[in-house]
Amino acid sequence: MPDLKAAYNFTDTFGGLMLAGHSIGVLTAGLISGVLPLYLGNKKSILILFAMAFIGAFLLIISNWSSLLLILGFALIGLGRGSLLNFNTRTVNILTNGSAAAANILHSMFAMGAIAAPILFYLVNKISGWRVWLVIIIFLGIAALYRLFKANMPNYKASSKNYDLSFLRDKKFLIKAGMIFFYICAEYALLGWLVTYMNYKNFLNSSQFVSSMLWVVIFAGRLLCAAFASKFKVKNFILIASIGSSLFFAGLLLSENISSVFICVACLGLSMAGLAPMIYADANYYSINYQLANGTLVFASAIGGAIMPFAVGVMADLGGFNYGMAAILFAFVLLIIFAALNLILDHE
Repeated sequence: MPDLKAAYNFTDTFGGLMLAGHSIGVLTAGLISGVLPLYLGNKKSILILFAMAFIGAFLLIISNWSSLLLILGFALIGLGRGSLLNFNTRTVNILTNGSAAAANILHSMFAMGAIAAPILFYLVNKISGWRVWLVIIIFLGIAALYRLFKANMPNYKASSKNYDLSFLRDKKFLIKAGMIFFYICAEYALLGWLVTYMNYKNFLNSSQFVSSMLWVVIFAGRLLCAAFASKFKVKNFILIASIGSSLFFAGLLLSENISSVFICVACLGLSMAGLAPMIYADANYYSINYQLANGTLVFASAIGGAIMPFAVGVMADLGGFNYGMAAILFAFVLLIIFAALNLILDHE
């Protein structure tokens, strides 16, 4: 974000709009990635939708032609990312019958990429600039698409059950949708604005390191969750982790030196690590039995991911970055409320 902002000279509000564009792409993925395989088949659908991410990366390279290409590029990246998230999550849930350990291992792979990306970006950016980094990403994407093209995978067959939306009347499902909504509100806004916030706090030399450290901790936390998933109840874990995330994020906002920032970010990463995979695992009954349920969760999360990063950018322009980042705490508090309701409904 700082490099794009420097290259194209846009405001924090427009930066928030770009992040919202990414989430709108994820939202669109939630709508169509569950339905498109019924018509085109599983493989064709995921190949087409996944390819959108790398078309989006190309648009960022040439976006000096039009500022709207920045938003479109982020939206296409979100479309590819959201489609792959839906496909992977549903596939793992089906293959493992909703194993929380398997969900954490899957999401650990996401974290592994997020750990490597800021470090590699920093090195490439220093040598050749951020556009070269995007070219590398595009070539890696082409390789991944080729590997996916060669893979064997089953195709879905259309039936009345594929379009069953009765889960939308189930209050337990709606609570889970609320949890993933508010979690992604907080996650997208935090990850989208963390480096900019660190720069705002004059921690310029540590910003990329803190971003990578957060993902290292999230990666380690997800592996720990995978190892000990059978030792605790998923709903209890979600509530405790939600409370911890809220407390440590508040600590981050109050931190005035780099040491306390490191401590709060590390603890925040551990608290957040298992939340998304655990919420998806907690919803395994719905994702296994309803073709459109997992896409609906992705859709709900994308709405949150579209709203909060944009809101942070607007509030930062209006009242300063501390004011903007404080809005994320509101999402964490609401996550706690929904996690508590999730636990209460379990006893009904």
